[in-house]
This record gives sequence, structure tokens and C-alpha cells, in this order.
Amino acid sequence: MDVPVSVFEGQPVDEQARLIAMVHEGARDGFQYVYDRFRIGYGVQTGEAMPQALAELYTLFNSEPWLDFARRLTGDERIAHVDAMATRFGPGQFLNGHNDHHEKAGRLYAYVLNLCPRWRAEWGGLLLFKDDAGEVVEAFTPGFNVLNVFRVPQAHAVSMVTPFAGAPRLSITGWWRTHPLSLSPPPISAAHGGGGPRSGGGGEPRARWMGSPPPPSFGWSPSPASGGGDGPVTPRAWPPTSVPPTGSGGRGCWSPPGRSWRRSPPRRR
Repeated sequence: MDVPVSVFEGQPVDEQARLIAMVHEGARDGFQYVYDRFRIGYGVQTGEAMPQALAELYTLFNSEPWLDFARRLTGDERIAHVDAMATRFGPGQFLNGHNDHHEKAGRLYAYVLNLCPRWRAEWGGLLLFKDDAGEVVEAFTPGFNVLNVFRVPQAHAVSMVTPFAGAPRLSITGWWRTHPLSLSPPPISAAHGGGGPRSGGGGEPRARWMGSPPPPSFGWSPSPASGGGDGPVTPRAWPPTSVPPTGSGGRGCWSPPGRSWRRSPPRRR
């Protein structure tokens, strides 16, 4: 559910708390999420106003040099399109476990371009990977200009950002796909994969994305228009000049300034 930030923040505090409580109730034993996002690709294709840096980053991601980098990194020649959304996780925001499965979306790999100049693991916002039993087997702390890439479907989550975090968790995220999607926004249940209620999109570019529809007292309901994102994000784009060993895939962390690669191969039992 994309709730425009202006709508959410324009509500009385008790109404905001009521909606968040609904999200928390669903998160206790199921799939839920709440964070801010801006769908960059959709905005570029529809002429939505956005910071120039975001539009330029989307162009970079879909340039042949970048696509070639993605193919060499993964060893997968099927990669033909990169979508992107700017995300912001503030205190109390999170993304419960899911696997990104979407049968017709052509998703091959998920990525997170971290944009956090300073981050402590104690602040939460960790990218968690889970095994079939739901146990956390690996975690990545947000950094700056660090690219996390992993094959999908694969169970993962983003832990809740703590109330004492010293900054929001900023990133550009999306999927490396076999083909671009149509302009129509997907149902929310399919956006991450692995559960969640079905709903339409938002109504303005700055949107708080959450897994529960607002109560009638909000005086607002979703429209078929797309929403997404929050806040100006200025990424430092980097031209890939070399790639790490490809190996068998799995998941890893690619940090261009140090040219370092840390990859965890699929676990074998």
C-alpha cells in the first residue's frame, strides 16, 4: 500500500499510531513492512519530477556498460534491464521476511546500493538472510557506495531501524531482470514476494509503503496510480572498471572504492 507521505503526516498523531499499530499486529506472525520509497524507473518513464541524480542513475543502470558489468559479475547473460527505487527506512521502519519471487516479472537478482556514510549495526536496518527454518544465517550492515547483490528467490528481510539510529537508512534498490515491466504498478502482494495483502498503488511520488491499508478514518484510499519513495537522495555513481570472480553466485557485497568482493556461496546441507 503506497500512502502518500503528505497524507500520512497530515493525519492526527493518534490516527498515525493506529495505522502503525495495524502494521505491527500483522508483522507479529506474518509478512509486513513499512518504509518510504520512490519508484525511479516509473517516474522516469512517466515524466515524474525528481532529483536529476536519480534520473541519471537510472540511465546509468540501464546503459550497456552497466548491464555488461552485471552480466560479468553474475555470469548470467539474461540480464537485460535494471529497475530502481530510492528507499528510506526511518526509526521503527522495517521489511519482514520475503523471497522476491514473482513468476512473470523476470527477476534474476536483487540489489541494494547502500548510501549510508555512517552506520552502526546496533542501529538496525540490517539486510538479513534466512534459511528454510527461518534462522538468520548471514547479515549485512549498511555502508556507503556498497552494492549488495543476491540471486532470487531467496529468503531475506530488513531488520527494524532503532529509535536511536543516528540517520535514516538510505539506499537504491531493485532487481536485475530479463525484461522491463509495463508502466502499470504491480499488486503489492507481488512486489516483494512471499505474502502480503493485495492493493493498488499510491498517488504521489513521496510514499510511505506499508502492508496494511489505512482505516476509513484516514479519509483517503489508494488509486490505481503509482506511488513511491521519499526524500532527495544523491548517489555517487561509480563506473565499473573491473569485476570480482563470478563463482557460483549466491550473495555478496561489492565495494568499488576498495575493489573488494565478499561473496557467500549457497549453503549446502
